[in-house]
Amino acid sequence: MNETEPNQPEPSPRRALIAPRTIPGNRAFAWFGAASKLVRLAPGAWILTMLTWFVLILVAKVIPVVGLLFDALTSQIWLGGLFIGCAVASYGGMFHQKFLFEAFSSHLVPLALFSAMMTGIELTALHLIVGPEVWEIFLQTVSQQQQTSAAQEIPPEMFNQIVAARMWVIPINAVLMFVPVLVVLHNLSLSQAIKLSAKGFFANPAAMLRFFLVVAAFAILALLSFGLTLVILIPLYIAAIYFAHLDIFTAEESSNDGQWQA
Repeated sequence: MNETEPNQPEPSPRRALIAPRTIPGNRAFAWFGAASKLVRLAPGAWILTMLTWFVLILVAKVIPVVGLLFDALTSQIWLGGLFIGCAVASYGGMFHQKFLFEAFSSHLVPLALFSAMMTGIELTALHLIVGPEVWEIFLQTVSQQQQTSAAQEIPPEMFNQIVAARMWVIPINAVLMFVPVLVVLHNLSLSQAIKLSAKGFFANPAAMLRFFLVVAAFAILALLSFGLTLVILIPLYIAAIYFAHLDIFTAEESSNDGQWQA
C-alpha cells in the first residue's frame, strides 16, 4: 500500500468477482489489521472526511422534512463513496475527502434505492414492535421545534420497544453490509448485490461472528469516549468491510499479519 505522487493517475480499484468463498474465521482479524494500515496512510484525510460527513448530516437535520428525507435517501451513498476511496488507497492511490461524494455521481440511483430500502425496513420493524403510536412520534419529530418535547414524551416502555426494534434491524444490516461495495466496485445491480452479499455473509458464519465481536468492542469504545473516537472507528469499520469483500468475493486474500496479497 504505497502512496503515489498526487499528480499520478489513481489505479483502478476494480477486481474480478468470484463466487463467495468460505474462509477461516480468524481471517476477520486480518481485515481490521489491513484496515488499520490503510487508515494510517492518511489519518488526517480520514478524520477530515468524517467531520465533514457529520457536519453535513447535522446541518440537514436542522431543516424539517428535508433533513429526514436527506438522511433516509443518502446513508448508503456516503458509504459507497468511501469504499471507492478504500479501493483506490489500497492499490497505491491517495485517499481524499472527495471520495465522500464520489458515489453521488457514479452510483446515485441504486444506492439511494438501497438507502430507502433500509429506512423502510427500520420503519417496518418499529411499526411491528412498537405499534401505530410510533408514527405519531415520527410526525412530531418532522418539526425541528418539536423534537425535544417529542423525545421527552416517549414513555419508558415504548423507548425500550424502539430499542428492541432497532436491535432486530441490526442482523439485516449485517447480512447486507457488502451491498454498497459490490455496487460501486463491481457495478452490480441492487438485486444482484443483495443476493451476493447474503450468500457471502451466510457462507462465513465464523468470520462474521469474529468481525462483529470487534465491531461490538468498537461500539463500547465509542460510548466510553462519548463518541469522540468515531472519527477513527468508522473508517476502520468501513475499510474492514472493504477488505472482507476482497477476501470473500475476489481472488485476493490476506496473510495472517493483515498484508493483502493477490
